Amino acid sequence: NIIYPEIIKNEKKLSWGNFENYLIKVYFSYIVIASIFIAISIVFGSKIIYILYGDDYQKAYPILSTYAFSLIPAAHTTLSNKLLMINNNQNFILMRNIIGLIVNLILNVILLPSIGIIGAAIATVVTQTGISISFILNPKTRYIAMIQLKAFLYPFIYVFRWILK
Repeated sequence: NIIYPEIIKNEKKLSWGNFENYLIKVYFSYIVIASIFIAISIVFGSKIIYILYGDDYQKAYPILSTYAFSLIPAAHTTLSNKLLMINNNQNFILMRNIIGLIVNLILNVILLPSIGIIGAAIATVVTQTGISISFILNPKTRYIAMIQLKAFLYPFIYVFRWILK
């Protein structure tokens, strides 16, 4: 990840409050970028599939537009992994990935027979979201969940602070 060296540098030089604010902005930027790709996938996905693969693959559009929603939690998980590594908590990455694998496998077994390949996309979105939310369950990783939550609320917090000035 291109931002990892910057995260390490800021973690060492900034106070916790300033570092937390920095991370909130980084997580928020991930939300914005992922949201742009989600919007592009939903609005232009069918056209993109047609241009790249032709009319035969138009049935892939619902899968693409569903799977696109995994971008935000996947991006957050990638950044969270960097924070876990900085704090020497790599064991949480392995544990979370194993649990995610099991959850995804179970969801695929349940969803694939009943709704087909779109079930795999739904299973991935649910699993990625669950992994991202799971940080709140452990006291050592709860700070990550709080930063993620603040990143989602960032525009509202910013506007609220601006109003109070």
